[in-house]
Amino acid sequence: MPVKTPPKKQPNAKPQAEATPSQLRTNSAIIPLAHNNEGLPEGWKWVKVSEIGKIETGSTPSKQDSKFYADEYPFYKPTDLEAGYNVRIARDNLSSSGIKEARFIPIDSILVTCIGATIGKTGIIRRAGACNQQINAIIPSSEYDPNFIYYQTIAPKFQKAIKDNAAATTLPILNKSKFQNLEMVHCSLSEQHAIVSKIEELLSELDKGKQQLETAQQQLKIYRQAVLKWAFEGKLSELGSVGLKDDRIKMSELGLEGLQDDRIDDVAAKKEILQSSNPKMSELGSVGLKDDRISDVAVKNEILQSSSPKMSELGLEGLQDDRIDDVAAKKEILQSSNPKMSELGSVGLKDDRINDVAAKKEILQSSNPKNPNSDNELPQGWKWVKSGELFSYVTSGSRGWAKYYSDNGAIFIRITNMDFDSLELDLTESNIQYVNLPTNSEGVRTKVQEGDFLFSITGYLGMFAIAPKLENAYVNQHVCLCRPKEGFNKKYVGYWIISKSGGHHHLNQNQKGAVKAGLNLDDLKSFPVPLASLAEQDSIVQEIESRLSVCDKVEETITTSLAQAETLRQSILKKAFEGKLV
Repeated sequence: MPVKTPPKKQPNAKPQAEATPSQLRTNSAIIPLAHNNEGLPEGWKWVKVSEIGKIETGSTPSKQDSKFYADEYPFYKPTDLEAGYNVRIARDNLSSSGIKEARFIPIDSILVTCIGATIGKTGIIRRAGACNQQINAIIPSSEYDPNFIYYQTIAPKFQKAIKDNAAATTLPILNKSKFQNLEMVHCSLSEQHAIVSKIEELLSELDKGKQQLETAQQQLKIYRQAVLKWAFEGKLSELGSVGLKDDRIKMSELGLEGLQDDRIDDVAAKKEILQSSNPKMSELGSVGLKDDRISDVAVKNEILQSSSPKMSELGLEGLQDDRIDDVAAKKEILQSSNPKMSELGSVGLKDDRINDVAAKKEILQSSNPKNPNSDNELPQGWKWVKSGELFSYVTSGSRGWAKYYSDNGAIFIRITNMDFDSLELDLTESNIQYVNLPTNSEGVRTKVQEGDFLFSITGYLGMFAIAPKLENAYVNQHVCLCRPKEGFNKKYVGYWIISKSGGHHHLNQNQKGAVKAGLNLDDLKSFPVPLASLAEQDSIVQEIESRLSVCDKVEETITTSLAQAETLRQSILKKAFEGKLV
């Protein structure tokens, strides 16, 4: 094996660990040789990045000289490349003197992060400027469409080449020499334009679907809080239907509405995209591609045979009116200030869908959730009690636990184990800290019992959980432990606590500290709780959970579809640079 020439030592560079033989093999070139064009379309070939144009490594003008910094030219860093296709704003900027000190990078250059945890992060700049030394810039020649190079840089093959060729150190580094020896495909300029056009067409549709999915996620959050609000206004027990039912939420056209069939004229291309094993479009449900728009029977069958949950009418319409029997639910969704009803037009509830004039009027009268403050606002038979009346013991964690940290032992419950919208602790293994506590330690008073209420009392107020059965667990100083008495449904009070118009609202009103939010033990004993009879509490909990369980299923489907959307994005880029897209 030839001896590997050691890299030149860079000024102020930290010493690098010596690479092992296996690492040396990993760091050798793994991409196709430029002369091996097997498998490429006719007229295509592999070229080195250095043949595409000029390669510049960024540099940073001295921070000690203020004349180099002003709002004239953007000074791009890896964190500024989040915008990807449309990078034009940087957190730092250079003056005319500063841009001369740095290396000027023209518009439509492709910036690639080559050092650090975000190695491979890429953006194409739409405003000329400079970049720091973590970035290598590709300045394409006139033979290349800059967008073609950008999309090829973010495609899976080139991203893998970046990571595989980076130096095997704690901090991944791909130097300029290695970077410019990576390879990309070359084709005629007209083909490049056609490929870019097709990519942008498909990704634009994909992004629309992704945006609808994200909108649906936000609407689910609104609905979850609406359910809790109604519950403690006594409305859930008055409602006949459960509101959202599985068979009332179709989710077919929401997600990847992206690849519309009439946007793809070539039947073979349709099949190719649908049959892609990474991912299979058949796994994405009947999202996007509508069967009555596709003449190819095989493609129709592929779509229609999907076993994935359909996601048809959730998107921007949210929860459509004819899918929800619960008038209160309709009202709550329409009353959401984000989005406003006026912005949704005919989306949501339509007058001709609701025959009851009084119901129409009730829905159209928007009002903010009220925080009850008197018995007159409670349903008949309910009463207000102070939270302290429900607890037999209230304490918070002690300090100085770090010395007891260990790889096993008792679970040490922290704020990171809690959430705002759930009654459950997050006890995934990666999120657990263990402690070994001496038997005579002061911290034993915070030992957790099954059913204990746990509150965050510093920083993020309102995080909450009900402790499950744990063999041995304690809480830290940022968590308050309240031990509930018998005689009431713990989940009923728990749901009140996480309701934004309920306990969460009252606790955040009581926070102390202008800089760092905090609650004391008296605050945990003094917030109001609307108490119904035990039988009604049980009924309300059942009603809440029947609705939230459906939300959980929808949320899971949306999350899966978002992941599939990203996989499909990578599949589109992969096919584009294999010559299979146009």
